[in-house]
Amino acid sequence: MKHNATKEMRYRLCRYLMAGLVSLMAVFFIVVLPDDAVLAETGEVSTSSAVWTWDYWYTPGEEASMDAYSFGRVKNTKTGEVLADGWYLVDGCYYYFTAAGYARDQYHDGFHVGDYMGVGDYQKGEEPDKYEWINTADGWQYGCAETGEYLKDCKVWIDTKRYIFDEDGIMQKGGWYQDETTGHWYYLLPSGAMQTGWKKVGSKWYFFDWTTGRMAEKGGYDVRNPYTIKAQNYVFTASGAMKQTAGWQAGAKDEQWFLSNADGTAACGWQEVKGVMYYFESALRGQMAQSWDWEWFQNGYYIRGDGTRGASGYGWHQDGDRWWFGKKGYYVADAMVYINGWGYEFNADGYCRMGWNLATGEVAYYKCEIYSQEDLYMIAAVVWCEMGNQSYENQLAVANVIMNRVNSDKYPNNVYDVIHQKSQFTVVGTDKFNKALTTGGSAMALRVAEEALNGINNVPGCIGFRFASGVDPNDPKYTIIGIIAYF
Repeated sequence: MKHNATKEMRYRLCRYLMAGLVSLMAVFFIVVLPDDAVLAETGEVSTSSAVWTWDYWYTPGEEASMDAYSFGRVKNTKTGEVLADGWYLVDGCYYYFTAAGYARDQYHDGFHVGDYMGVGDYQKGEEPDKYEWINTADGWQYGCAETGEYLKDCKVWIDTKRYIFDEDGIMQKGGWYQDETTGHWYYLLPSGAMQTGWKKVGSKWYFFDWTTGRMAEKGGYDVRNPYTIKAQNYVFTASGAMKQTAGWQAGAKDEQWFLSNADGTAACGWQEVKGVMYYFESALRGQMAQSWDWEWFQNGYYIRGDGTRGASGYGWHQDGDRWWFGKKGYYVADAMVYINGWGYEFNADGYCRMGWNLATGEVAYYKCEIYSQEDLYMIAAVVWCEMGNQSYENQLAVANVIMNRVNSDKYPNNVYDVIHQKSQFTVVGTDKFNKALTTGGSAMALRVAEEALNGINNVPGCIGFRFASGVDPNDPKYTIIGIIAYF
C-alpha cells in the first residue's frame, strides 16, 4: 500500500526545515569589552575558534520567521558558560547580553544593537547614533535627537522590555491592545512595556509569549521560558483565557483538538477518554494525533482519522543502509508522515529520505531517529526511580534493559508498552515516577537514556536485572556491575 504526498505537505516540510536552520548558525570567537569601554576600540577578533557558538531560541511551534527567532545567546561548548550582563564584541560586532544571557535587545543604552536577536550593527571604531526617550505633547517617542529620526509603526525591544509605537511614532500604553493588521492581542502596562509571561486579569489567567508579547490563542500553547528543554503546554479558550476545567478544546485551525487537565495544562502522551485511547503530541503543544492531514504512527500504533488508536505492529526496518517504515504487507511511500515526534519524508520506493524533529526543528538526512522526547523522558524516569543512586554504568544498563526488550521478539516493540507492561517496572505509575516524567529525574538519567536510545549498550542481550547477592559471578548468563546483576 502506498500513500501520495501533496503540495501542501511539501510546503509544511519546508516550514519545518526552516525551523531546523537554527542549529546551523555560524561559530564565533568572543572578546569581552571592559565595563568602561562600551562601543570603544578593543583588540583584534578571531573567528577561528570553535569554543564559543551561537545558540538560538525560537518560539516553540511558531512558523519559521525572524520574529520567531527572538533570542540568541553565545555559549561555551566546553564549560556551558554563556555571555551575560553586559556588552561584548563578537566577531567584530557589538552585542548586549542580558543577565540571563539573552542577546535580545534591539536598542540598549541608547545604541541600536540589531533588528533581531541582538545582532550587532556597529563594528569597532564606529561612532553610532545615540537614541533616547523623548516626551512630546502627544506622548513618548524613542529616537535620535541629532538626526531627527524616531521609531514608528513597529514593535521593538528597548532595554529588555518590548514596546509598540504607532504610525506617528507615539508609544502605546495601558491595557489591552489589538494589532489591526494581524488581529493579535497584547497587554500593555501603564509604563507602555508589553506584558510577557503569565498575567491574571480579573479572575482569568492569560499568557503572553516571551519573545513576541502576543497573547496565546485558543488551543495549545508552549509557555516555557527561553532555553527550557521540556515543553510546558497549556490549553486556552477562544477568549484567550487559560482553560480552567478538564476537557476537550478545539484549536485555532480546523480539526485541531486538545485535552486539558483541571489545572489548565495540556494532557500529553497517551490518554484514555471514556475507555478509548488517544495520543497528544507534546512537540505540537499537545495537539491530538489524527491521520487526516498526514498519516500518524505512535509507539507502533496507527492513529485513525478520528484520533483513536488503531492497529499495532508498525516499525522501522533496515535494508542495507536505507530504512523503510511499516509492517508485513504495508509500507509508507511517496509521502510525509508523523512518527514518534518526528516528521519524515519517504520516496516513491518507500525509503526514508529525511526527518525533522517536531520539537527542535533538528533535521536528520539519510538516517532515522526512531524515538520521541516522550520515550527519552519515560526511560530516564525509570532509570532515576530504579537506579538513581547507582553508578553511571548501572544507570546506562537499566536504560539498555528497556531498549533490549524493545528490540526483542518477546516484548512489545516500543518504549511505552515495554515500560507499562504489567508487573514489570513497579515504579511506573507512582508519584515519584510521574514527577520524574516532567524532569527526567536527573541530568545523568537523561544522559544515559539518550545514549541507550542512540545504541550505546553496555549489557547487550540483557532483559532483566536483580541484586547480585547469591549470583555466581562465573555464570555467563549474568553481567555484574557493582551490586546489580543483569541477565
